[in-house]
Amino acid sequence: GNAIPNYIDQHIADGEVRVYHVIGANPLGMTNSAQWAREVILEKQAVTPPARSADTDEVIAALKERIDQGGLVLFAQDIFPNLTTEYADLV
Repeated sequence: GNAIPNYIDQHIADGEVRVYHVIGANPLGMTNSAQWAREVILEKQAVTPPARSADTDEVIAALKERIDQGGLVLFAQDIFPNLTTEYADLV
């Protein structure tokens, strides 16, 4: 609902972003603060371990738990693999 201004990395670090949906871009590999952004996102994803299951309900429950505990869920939508898709919870 609310538009987030520039410096999304800082908003993620401050805990203001719970779901980050990247479409056709590679912010974790091509921005001035890419290394710091990767570190911040890994820290936010570590709140709960990544969901690895064939059961969709289990995966959704794990991602919801991460969000509820102040973590971040990263969705990447791209036709080519890149650093952002590598870090994404869902591609």
